[in-house]
Amino acid sequence: MLKKFISRLTFNKYSVIFSLNRSSTVLDVGCGNHSPSLVKSILPNCIYTGVDIDYYNLDENDKMLADHLFIFPKERFFDNLEILDSKFDLILATHIIEHLEDPSLLFQACSKLLKIDGVLLISTPSIRSINFPSSKGTLNYYDDKTHIEMPILFSQVYDFCKMNNLLIVKYKLGRPSIVSKLVGFPFELIRKVLKRNVFTTWSYWGFEDIYLIKLNKNKFKS
Repeated sequence: MLKKFISRLTFNKYSVIFSLNRSSTVLDVGCGNHSPSLVKSILPNCIYTGVDIDYYNLDENDKMLADHLFIFPKERFFDNLEILDSKFDLILATHIIEHLEDPSLLFQACSKLLKIDGVLLISTPSIRSINFPSSKGTLNYYDDKTHIEMPILFSQVYDFCKMNNLLIVKYKLGRPSIVSKLVGFPFELIRKVLKRNVFTTWSYWGFEDIYLIKLNKNKFKS
């Protein structure tokens, strides 16, 4: 309930999912860490498609809740993604872009899979996170050894969108809100004692850059 309350006051993955129609079609690119269960707990009637390169932290309940679940080889992941026979109201791409050698492939694929009024949500570590303290669960960008050399910047996301007929309609670049600071402060003390992330850590520090992206409708005007 606390996470739901926070999401109503801030712009994040949860607030975007809560805003959708209950029967929306959702594509979750990089659906590990029990993401099927999370999405279905908010939108139980949505049509959920998850894609990843492995069953990373997915249990039997996640597999049961997903309407469609695909594991694609890393080498041809985006080739396989583009042949999905559907278009989606929401595409989630949360914390995958920082693992990609060629992030442009993500934007190229998503532009072909979005419905005209659909939204793409991208979240990724902020450039500020390269100076954050290390913490188990990743707080400093380099805590995760699978991250590419540097976090992606707003200017890069903007250029990738422009090349693929996409528009950034809303974004937040890593700065924590007053609500996140107030709610997260007592839990930050717990993080320091445990030396690992708790559920408010990322919002307290402003770890994520978040982008809400849509198709550029001007292309479809005659």
